[in-house]
Amino acid sequence: EKLLADEAMSSYSEKLNYAIVLRALGKLTDSQKILDGLTKSHPERYEAYLWMCMNYIRLNQEGRLEHSYEICLQLYKERQDTDENMELLKSLMEER
Repeated sequence: EKLLADEAMSSYSEKLNYAIVLRALGKLTDSQKILDGLTKSHPERYEAYLWMCMNYIRLNQEGRLEHSYEICLQLYKERQDTDENMELLKSLMEER
């Protein structure tokens, strides 16, 4: 597990996918560590913020959720992208 997350040669996508797998396995703390690293190394990308928000929802961490969601939403709008997971997050946030 550690090798992939720490390997300098690992791409953004590989690390993001690994964090999502960890999340699916219920290892939210490990997932968050990887996602946090991705937001620092690639602050212009919304995807890591998106999955951080999904983790924060599961962990009921409202303060962190709001802050990360604001950043995520702004980056997503700038990309003018279409992402099913982002649309899901937006609807989850609207329900709150």
